[in-house]
Amino acid sequence: MSLEKLPEKLVLIGAGYIGMEFASLYAAFGSKVLDYGVFRIL
Repeated sequence: MSLEKLPEKLVLIGAGYIGMEFASLYAAFGSKVLDYGVFRIL
């Protein structure tokens, strides 16, 4: 994956741990992250 510039805003749809890892990386570099996750309780 290659980006020329970081996104200003990022929406995370889902609740997977890999998505959360990417979201935390983007947030650390200054992107505003909105987590719209759907959690299922087993």
